[in-house]
Amino acid sequence: ADVGLPPERFASALRAGGRYVRNSPAVRRMLLRVVLFVLPGAAMWALLPVVAADLLQTGSTGYGLLLGTLGAGAVLGAALLPRVGARLSPNQVLVVSGVLFAGSLLACVTVTNQLVLAALLVPAGMAWLAVLMGITGALQVFLPGWVRARGLSMFNVAFAGSQAVGSL
Repeated sequence: ADVGLPPERFASALRAGGRYVRNSPAVRRMLLRVVLFVLPGAAMWALLPVVAADLLQTGSTGYGLLLGTLGAGAVLGAALLPRVGARLSPNQVLVVSGVLFAGSLLACVTVTNQLVLAALLVPAGMAWLAVLMGITGALQVFLPGWVRARGLSMFNVAFAGSQAVGSL
């Protein structure tokens, strides 16, 4: 909708969207949840190659297997999310996902068997998908149409920034 606007009106629309996101407690809470989940969660993505190479001594093939099980968990999570969402509130899904992901992250530094670790990474993939899709969906439903794109861009900033800082 903003594509044909003159630069000064486009900048004004961006500022208005930023004000909406900044002054909406619900949106701020959703963005905070993204940060609180992704910031520590990014450590797994950053350290998984080190785990495969140094802890498991498996190299790139082992890393590929571990990464593949995270992806398989995400696919499984997509299939199970509607059933889980019907039984648990969004807050409960967030808590369960956080616990599952934390358990998988702990397994990355304590489990020395590649196949056992691969199996323990499946819940992490499920949790990653459940949290990010749940919050993205909630933002899309909550945000009014005129500010939806700007609000979702703030989600992307929170996600990417948390992933970058968490990877350090």
